[in-house]
Amino acid sequence: MICVGAFCLAGFGGRHPTALSYVVAGLLFVGGAALFLGQKLAVYPAFSGALAMLVTGALSLYGHPQWALPVPAWISIGLGALLFLRVLLARLSIAERDRSRPTE
Repeated sequence: MICVGAFCLAGFGGRHPTALSYVVAGLLFVGGAALFLGQKLAVYPAFSGALAMLVTGALSLYGHPQWALPVPAWISIGLGALLFLRVLLARLSIAERDRSRPTE
């Protein structure tokens, strides 16, 4: 997620990052860093970053280019969906680990 956040700021084809790009990149960075902690609440920033990337791609594709990240819309939608599914799998893995942890 951290690398995808940097990807949001790279810009392709002469596009420059906007303030929204910095917000989405920040959400992705915080979400990726929080997943390293492995806590239950760490998935919520990660979900918000993935959804923000997916939504900005969908909005830019359907007639709102001011909401676009400096990457093509299909890449934004694809990576957002991929990150969302990966965070969902991480959430399930964290929940399974917590259930199997012995209590004292």
